Amino acid sequence: MSLIPNIYMCRQCGYLYETKKGDPEVNIPSGTEVADFPEAWKCPDCGASADCLEEIL
Repeated sequence: MSLIPNIYMCRQCGYLYETKKGDPEVNIPSGTEVADFPEAWKCPDCGASADCLEEIL
């Protein structure tokens, strides 16, 4: 795992995903890279696909 947290933002709504923290509300464990999200994953705020996530840090 990188020392620098990978943070991604949904280009549709601004939802933030931090790899270090994961997102337990949508069953994504800490340390999960966006590339490893299930194919059916949708943004919990707007429903966009993982393709809409852009790394910002």
